[in-house]
Amino acid sequence: MNKNLEYPNLRSYLDQVCSHVKATEIHEEIRQELQSHLQELITEKIDQEGKTEEEAIIESIKLMGNPDEVGRQLHAVHKPKVEWSIISLLSAMIVIGGVALFALNYSLNDKLVVEQKLLFLLIGIAVMIAIYFVDYRKLLKYTWLLYGVTLLVMGTPLLSGTRLNGVAQWFKADDLGYNVYALSPYLLVISVSGILQGQKLEPSNIHGRLKRMIKNVAVLIIIPAILYVKADALSDFVIYGFSLAVLLMVIGKRLLLTAGFGAAAFLLWMLITLQPSQFHFRWMRITGFLNPNADALGSGFLTLRSMEAIQLGSMWGQGFGVVNRRLPYSYNELIYSYLVYSFGWVFGIAIAVLVLLFIVRIAHIGCSLQDSYAKKLMIGLTAVLGIQFGWNLLMCAGFMPITGIRLPILDWSPGTIAELAAVGLILGAYRRKDMIGSSTSLKNSSAIFRSPQSPWHDE
Repeated sequence: MNKNLEYPNLRSYLDQVCSHVKATEIHEEIRQELQSHLQELITEKIDQEGKTEEEAIIESIKLMGNPDEVGRQLHAVHKPKVEWSIISLLSAMIVIGGVALFALNYSLNDKLVVEQKLLFLLIGIAVMIAIYFVDYRKLLKYTWLLYGVTLLVMGTPLLSGTRLNGVAQWFKADDLGYNVYALSPYLLVISVSGILQGQKLEPSNIHGRLKRMIKNVAVLIIIPAILYVKADALSDFVIYGFSLAVLLMVIGKRLLLTAGFGAAAFLLWMLITLQPSQFHFRWMRITGFLNPNADALGSGFLTLRSMEAIQLGSMWGQGFGVVNRRLPYSYNELIYSYLVYSFGWVFGIAIAVLVLLFIVRIAHIGCSLQDSYAKKLMIGLTAVLGIQFGWNLLMCAGFMPITGIRLPILDWSPGTIAELAAVGLILGAYRRKDMIGSSTSLKNSSAIFRSPQSPWHDE
């Protein structure tokens, strides 16, 4: 076939077809598909009809049909997909976030740094759009580099001794601080997706399978867990652990999931044994919500105030910008409680439904993707966002301990950049669902040439 490509009219035909396909990433696959069909026709005309090679090529091109029409049909098959439902739900959440920001700022007498929060949102949107147009498959070859950089970023606050709010989780530059442990679940999930994607063939012997299992448990669980425990970032560890468990369950790595639970239980036992007082303190913080009246100075106090604000919200709320001096952290993790207090239970239910639809939708399209790497990325990132949404809403209602987990996307902060970047990666993966040279994609191409409407089809 390479020799046949020396003919200018054949190269021109392929170029003209590809010129109509906007998805340049799929051009090479389309060329190979067209060449395969042309080779079949050329071989048939030479062997069965006695044509010369040049005559066979000219007649085969004619049978393939008008290159402009073929190109337009291929573009329809492989054009980028825009997921408007996710974009609409995301836009609605951003609007609610803006309402919350200005309502809170009004109630706090303009004490919020509105410009800074808006800047975080705008940076997040810009990053989301940039990632949306980048081919996510390029991340795959940088998997181990990303994993190493993530561990380095997580270890930097521990090594530097930088502490903010009593914990070593922050990277601080001038007056700005960024909680790198809040970013870590996203980076680790992306890394894990690439690591698992690279393990396509299961070792044939028990020794090889055991070696891989030990390596996976160490890389995916033990090493990150040590850093999370040392930094006292148990909330972020829960987010990462839950997301990893969901990913392993969905892709069928149940043995690795079981081993991971065993490793986590062992680490928990070590923490209880070696640091009983520290574990007791953390345990009291976690269980304070079960009996908030007995924990008046800890998380139970926050639970009581959050539930009180929601109860006082009644059906339609207390009004825009109303002051609630009894609700702490209304500008942070308890922003949902303040929104219900201000705008009522109906508004609170609407937010919960909006969040549920958003998570269900991205989970659905993630499971529907044919590319296994894209599927892993979307499942993992959906789980990271989903547990944060779910935990925050439930903790504000008094059903989960108050641990500082924010409400993603609606509460604008430095973490919003990572959240919108994750959404950009999800939308970008979906955008290329028909642009990847998978077997399904090529079958769709073949269908064009064999359909009754096509200029060339099987009689």
